[in-house]
Amino acid sequence: MSKRVIAGQPKINIGGEIPEEDIEHFEIRADLDQPDMAEISLSNIGSRYTRQIKPGTTVTVKMQMEGEEEDELFKGRVTGINPIWDIKRAVSLKVWAMNDLHKLARERKTRTFVQRTVKQIVETIAGEHGLSAKFGKEPPTLKLDHLHQNNVTDLAYLRWLAARTGREILVEDNTLYFRKPEKDQGPIMTLDFTEEGKETNVDYLSLMLSVANQVQKVTVRGWDPDKKEVIVGEATNSPGLGGRGGGSAFSDAPNLQFFDVPVRSKEEADLIAKSIMEERQMSYIMGQGTARGNGKIRPGVMIQVKCTDPAFDGKYQVSSVRHSYAHSSGGLGTGATMGGYRTQFQLRRDASSS
Repeated sequence: MSKRVIAGQPKINIGGEIPEEDIEHFEIRADLDQPDMAEISLSNIGSRYTRQIKPGTTVTVKMQMEGEEEDELFKGRVTGINPIWDIKRAVSLKVWAMNDLHKLARERKTRTFVQRTVKQIVETIAGEHGLSAKFGKEPPTLKLDHLHQNNVTDLAYLRWLAARTGREILVEDNTLYFRKPEKDQGPIMTLDFTEEGKETNVDYLSLMLSVANQVQKVTVRGWDPDKKEVIVGEATNSPGLGGRGGGSAFSDAPNLQFFDVPVRSKEEADLIAKSIMEERQMSYIMGQGTARGNGKIRPGVMIQVKCTDPAFDGKYQVSSVRHSYAHSSGGLGTGATMGGYRTQFQLRRDASSS
């Protein structure tokens, strides 16, 4: 198995192109439902970048591997700068940046949405922050008579809406995605561990199967005061990535019931039950890995795993990514690990293959 650390060519623009020799290292962190973050360290002799880089400056980070297309790893704005003086090394400047999703977390709001669909509410909030909204293949159709945003940030409010309707949130460029997990999309790469000693683009993969949170059924119960009748929403364990789920691992059929979740219709109750079920299902198999730098590995995409244990073969969703780069002259590591471009990621899946 390959242990090479591949360098690639970094391209960073922070109010102007940064020469490659001034880039010491960077780390990009991206997670579903969270703002993307970048930490960039630059050589800052003569304080030239302290004068150039100001909070709010647009930041783009790209990488290009030899013979491959350029990948954009990050686009956002500077949120902080940190000059560092150290007698053991040259003066440096650490730049912190976040993508536009962070703007939704800067203030709390209290307001009421009346006779609005979830789609309209998301479009309103996105538009207030200069973003357009996209909803994937199935835009939300649920309409609510009265919905209150009670002294919380727009990001917290959207996360709450997403949790009730089985959606995930991310921002790419100027677009806010409020979509269902795209489990039917093709994998962007295959992690192949079937042949010992085979040259591969992956150094490490660890997967864990756990039935601790698995149930066979989720039931959400509420009360309709107008019709004076019980509202019941249900969802059963049906893996979307194929294979077998873990809801009946102990030869039983546990039913997780909720009586304290406010619902106004059976449609809403069914959505909440399905969302809770899918969240639990996606914790059935979870893992992490390290690969040669690959900008196509992003939160929400699918990766195919092929290994010597068929029970763990299949498609996995990427839930978290960390891209890291260090210039070989940055003094980070020695020999084969000195400098380079790597991608670490976390995976999840709702079923085993056997």
